[in-house]
Amino acid sequence: MLLTCVWLVGCRHTLHSESGLFDVTLEKNPRIAVDAIWMWGGGNPYARVRRGRIYISPLVVQGVKNKTNQRYLDYLQKQMNEDMTRSINAALKEANAHNHAYWKLTSDPAAADIRIDAALVRFRPQNPGVRVVSMVATLFAPVPGMSRITTFSGAGDIAIEVTIRDCRDNKLLLAFRDSNRKQIRLFHAEAYARHGNAQVNLREWAEGMGRLIRGCAFDRLG
Repeated sequence: MLLTCVWLVGCRHTLHSESGLFDVTLEKNPRIAVDAIWMWGGGNPYARVRRGRIYISPLVVQGVKNKTNQRYLDYLQKQMNEDMTRSINAALKEANAHNHAYWKLTSDPAAADIRIDAALVRFRPQNPGVRVVSMVATLFAPVPGMSRITTFSGAGDIAIEVTIRDCRDNKLLLAFRDSNRKQIRLFHAEAYARHGNAQVNLREWAEGMGRLIRGCAFDRLG
């Protein structure tokens, strides 16, 4: 169902890859909760395959690394892999039981049937100090509009590109780009950690990939 509905609505606002993960043009689709997406129109090549392996490549962060944010990115790279592994494992477990199939994750890219790649294309850590000021402005509002200004200036910024490929011929099956999918409220603890915004958004994208895998499996294999 998820794969099918991508093609039902006319799209606008095209985007091209900043990371080099794909060479197609992504399009905004109002039914899909990402900035822009592209999907191969030839049908799922694994629609009736009951056994296979999926490899999750390490999150690519080289494009946004510098001396200031390197330690945060090293932490986020590890977190993204753990979140993606957990989310997709749960999705595969449910889909396998439903379809009497045996798909699983593999740590060996040479043994994989499907590969998932992801790259950060934009990253700015939060500024906890500015967000504290924003919190105070929210509570006491000494200057009209000050809360909104400090919230914007202190908030982190993150954008990601993700692809899914068929490992047999490296054919691109899906590509999407998204940014700042999950906004953190000032009353949440994550709002005051340097990597809080990135951490929450990476977890959201990992869970989204799990939902995508689950949706594809139930729609195409069931």
